[in-house]
This record gives sequence, structure tokens and C-alpha cells, in this order.
Amino acid sequence: KARTRLPVKGFLDRRSKRVFAYFCRGAKVGAESGAAQVPGRFEKSLPFAAGGGEDTIVIIIRGMERSRPQGAKNTAMQPLCIIAGAMDPGPMPPIEKNDLLIAADGGLDHLARRGLVPHLIVGDFDSLGRVPEGDNILRHPVEKDDTDTMLAIKTGLARGYQAFLLYGCLGGRLDHTYANLQALLYLARHGAAGFLLGGGTAASAVENGELSFPAGRTGILSVFCPNGEARGVTLRGLRYPLRDAVLTSAFPLGVSNQFTGEAASVSVRDGALLVMWEQEDGTLPDQLTG
Repeated sequence: KARTRLPVKGFLDRRSKRVFAYFCRGAKVGAESGAAQVPGRFEKSLPFAAGGGEDTIVIIIRGMERSRPQGAKNTAMQPLCIIAGAMDPGPMPPIEKNDLLIAADGGLDHLARRGLVPHLIVGDFDSLGRVPEGDNILRHPVEKDDTDTMLAIKTGLARGYQAFLLYGCLGGRLDHTYANLQALLYLARHGAAGFLLGGGTAASAVENGELSFPAGRTGILSVFCPNGEARGVTLRGLRYPLRDAVLTSAFPLGVSNQFTGEAASVSVRDGALLVMWEQEDGTLPDQLTG
């Protein structure tokens, strides 16, 4: 096979001591955990086998090999608005050419530790503890109606983005986590798809519509009505199906369902649902990959 050299960039996380490769292209790439021995950024040219073989990107983290389909590069069917919040975002997908990366206040430091430079930095910067410099700063007053995450969401919507990934927006203060779940409903009501990701979990909202999952999934899925009643709720392909049911915000009937390996869907005829499921960190939701 023809062989060439492919540049791969990444960073060594100071706390976890893990090496992350942030972008690599081709049929097969190997990144060794010893690529960087000191904290900070690294650049390394790695062997790349062109043509034939499996379309696989291989990333080795702390000596453990994890193989992803090449689609993990970013197989989203549309550009993504990727928002980094104040909590540690964990593994994130690569940033593609047409994506918009926004740091919401303290998310700037998390991105900097990963060697990532956001297109925009949004917030009042009380969490960051300083006002960053540059021409990509959108500064807001501390006393305001919007959270920093909501400011980032509105910024992405104003620029025409319809698919949002929110990292570093789970955990920490419970009120902020709840506010970020509400932000998913805001996106749904503005015709956009939003996903909270992190800690092995994904969450999204659906209003008067359907959320579908391909066959082959395993793990837990939970469905909640966030407000009043959700009518015409139907769950297919799950261990505990429902048909044309009513969920209310006062009783957690939809908690702890399970994927069965079959294609599954969650739909609601009249109302809104918050849907949460197990999702491998660093991977894109099925709903964005087509």
C-alpha cells in the first residue's frame, strides 16, 4: 500500500495524564500514548496507510486501544455549533471547517488546555475570573437574564446553526444543570437540535416530534415530561414500550427504560419531552450522523 505521513495534533491532559488526538484523516492512523511525555500541546507525524483496509481511526489512550469508525471524525450531516461550558467537557469530537466553536465563560480555560482556540468567547467572565483579550470576545454584563450557555446558544442560532453540542454543561451546580436542560427545550422550540453531552450521558429535547435511534444500541434511556402534560407519547423498540400515552411532569413514568438492540424511537404528538440515554464520550449522537 502507498504510505505517507499524516500530521496529527493533540494534547496531554494534565489531570488524567491521557493523550488525545484531535484530528486525523485516512484509512488507518495509530497514535501512541507516549506521543507526549510532558503536559502541553504536541504535534506528531504518524504513518498513514492509504487505500483499502478498514476505514478506522485508532486512538491509544493510556495504553488502551479504542477504535472508532472513521465517521467519528465528524460525520454530522450539517455544520455544528459546539459550546464548551464551565465544567470539564471531557472528550470532544474534532472541530470541522464549517463548525462554530464557542467558549461560554469558563469554558475558555478547558479549551485552552486542549490546545483549542474558539471562534467566539461569550459571557460575563465571572467564572473565568478575567476578561480575555481578542476580537472574538462577546462580553455581557453580570446582571442579565441569560446564562452564559444561553448567550452562546443564541449566538449560534443568530449565525444560522441548527445543530448544537453542549459540553461542560452537566454536573456542578444543580441549578445550572437544570437551566441547561431548559436550554434544550429552547433549541427545540426554535427548530434546532440540541444535545447535552458528558459523563457517558446524552440528553436532548423533542417537541411535537420524534427522536430516533438506529439498531444496535444498548443501555439505559429515560424520558421525562418537563412541563404539564405530554400527550400521544409512543416508545418503540424499547424494553418497556408505550403507545399514545400521557406523561406528566409530576410522575417519572419514563425513567430507566432500556434499548433492546432494535431500532428505537421516542415520539410525542402534543407537548415536549426530555430524553436522556447512555452515550460514549467523544462520539456524536446518532441523530446527527444520518
